[in-house]
Amino acid sequence: GRSAKYVEGVKLEEAGNLLEALRCYGRLIEIDSSYIAAINNVGCICMQLSLFQHAVSYFKAASVLALGRKKILPNLALAYAKLAFNHLEHLDYAGAKTNALLSVSLDSDSLETPWVCYFQAEVSLGNAVQILPTAKALLYAHPDWKDLATLVLHLIFDTGYANYLSDFVDEWVKKLDLANNKKLVHLYTEHLRSKGLKAEAMAIADSFWENCVSAVLYKVGCLFESGKPYEAWKLCAKLLEK
Repeated sequence: GRSAKYVEGVKLEEAGNLLEALRCYGRLIEIDSSYIAAINNVGCICMQLSLFQHAVSYFKAASVLALGRKKILPNLALAYAKLAFNHLEHLDYAGAKTNALLSVSLDSDSLETPWVCYFQAEVSLGNAVQILPTAKALLYAHPDWKDLATLVLHLIFDTGYANYLSDFVDEWVKKLDLANNKKLVHLYTEHLRSKGLKAEAMAIADSFWENCVSAVLYKVGCLFESGKPYEAWKLCAKLLEK
């Protein structure tokens, strides 16, 4: 019967035989167009195949049939988030914003991706200053959202608000892995220099000089200024080797 066919589809899906699993679920849906579990599983396979628009359609159908059952709505929220990211990658900022908002309207608290897509889209649409307070507030509520934190810090530096939000910047920079973000190392070093905190800027340059050219150059400049040209030239030589 239906349950045996459904179990067959699940086993095929678990074995990675997605196309056969799709055929199996498709036959079930032909027999019973309100078979929620089969419709939901087709959506899940579409997600694995990066067919996010199709996934949205199936999750929406399953959600309507299930009267918004809580198990299906997170799937729909994730599909909208993936779709938003896809639009962002293709520089379709309006599409990214629309799908990100659809995602957070279903799940505003557990998914980081749609928020990152939303804020990035708004920045690209020229609304950086307007969204900064919301982005900061959201980050305080989710201190583990590192991608959002990186985006917000870039936003603060790019809008020229770093000196006004200096405590915020110092607090969040410490929470991030700056070794993988050369631009942020550069921006933060420049921020410290602008405040006259040369020792602190030098400490950042010391920490990341192997990974960040701008940190090397800052350190070279500091060595020249402090009367240590030989050490400065040695650093330049190391940089040239790389």
